[in-house]
Amino acid sequence: MHKKFKIKNFMYFILFTFSLFLSYLVGLLFYDSTTGLDYSKYFLNVRFFMGESVQLGDGNGSIYFYLISKAVSSNIFGIESQNLSIHINNAIQSVNFVLYIIGLIGLFLIFKNRNTSNLDLLLSFTILSFLPMAFYFRLTMKPEVMGFTLLPWVIYFFESYFNQKTMLNRAMLTVILSILLTIKGTITGTSLIILVYLYRKKLYQNKDTRITLLTTGIISSLLLYVNYMITEFWVFSNNSSDLTNPERWNNTATIRFYTKIDFKNLLENPFQYVHSDSFFSITLLDTLSDYFGFFWKHEERTNYISFDRVKFTNNFLIQEYLPQYISIIFTLSFYLFVLTALYKKIEYSEFLIMPVIGLLILIINSFGFPNKNFDPNTGDLFKAHYYSYLFAISFLTLLIICAINLGTKKHLLLFFIPLFLLSMGFPKNISSETEAALYEKMNISEVCLLFKSLDKINCSKKY
Repeated sequence: MHKKFKIKNFMYFILFTFSLFLSYLVGLLFYDSTTGLDYSKYFLNVRFFMGESVQLGDGNGSIYFYLISKAVSSNIFGIESQNLSIHINNAIQSVNFVLYIIGLIGLFLIFKNRNTSNLDLLLSFTILSFLPMAFYFRLTMKPEVMGFTLLPWVIYFFESYFNQKTMLNRAMLTVILSILLTIKGTITGTSLIILVYLYRKKLYQNKDTRITLLTTGIISSLLLYVNYMITEFWVFSNNSSDLTNPERWNNTATIRFYTKIDFKNLLENPFQYVHSDSFFSITLLDTLSDYFGFFWKHEERTNYISFDRVKFTNNFLIQEYLPQYISIIFTLSFYLFVLTALYKKIEYSEFLIMPVIGLLILIINSFGFPNKNFDPNTGDLFKAHYYSYLFAISFLTLLIICAINLGTKKHLLLFFIPLFLLSMGFPKNISSETEAALYEKMNISEVCLLFKSLDKINCSKKY
């Protein structure tokens, strides 16, 4: 029996490893991060840390952009000019991939401390690798991926510290928490509320944690000041800008924005900006189906993920809107499960509320606190990307809860993977032109050597 269990563990580990690498390969080849969300604005930060004299867009995520700059500058002088954007894309996604793995390790330790089985964890991690929300922060050059990386480790060291107040636990908690709180304003606000929610009783009962929190506050302040000295921007300042329309963000949301939902229009016209006046419609559509068009619907020439989708039926609505319908059903089901689990106080349910807290921070911001940052013409303050890392942690928790309760039928959860792939536009009927471009990207990628034996792969990247 023990041998059979070890074999099953090994098989699940292989499955997880394969899914992790395959999901990385899908993003690396089919998506172009240099056409992604706010790339032009934030690549100025990368150039700044590469030593160029440029005017920064803002000071958010300096540690993250420093890491990207090191990856981009690595061997850049050996890259042919026509392949430069591919090299930058590879650098962004490879850094994000490493940060994603670090976050997974933190999550693994959290749930192992709660006696979750390896099988349940590996199965849940396998499915998480294909979650569209996880792709949002893995494909984008923005600091939200750092939230996924650091928040699990903060939670882990908080729990370790409460169980055993060693100097190591205190030091690790202080350093990692200080970094987490100085990445970006929304990440700071969300993380603070989550940590207070999770540990409100222990924080109140353990008076000696005041020294740890005071030390964290001092280090965080120093990091903020150092960041300001480097970038001349305060992390918590309003850095939104649109030179063509400077008043674009100088608005607040109305109550109607949170109460309106047009189901007929939602089903028949699930298009970008058609639902800019409805919080619920935006949330339902952007969770999986890229309502704002920065990922699977971002039709840039080098963004191959947005083309060649297979259409399974002649029904127009299904042909055109299948990803949107999947997103609506999935999102409604997810939040219904969250409410039910919280009401019934199911084990691990405290982690399920994370995306709700992320949305709460955005809702508060939409009313003008701490500054006006809402565009009523688009509603894009509520891009799912902003709380994607919280959704990923919460969805992983949901998977673990389901795996525990399904027992021997837990493998049925793997059906989430084809559902997610459908919502991202897979499978594809790849054209010969796209196929040639994908081989070219493979030939100059860091993973090329793993496929060197295949036809059309010659690993032509030059250093």
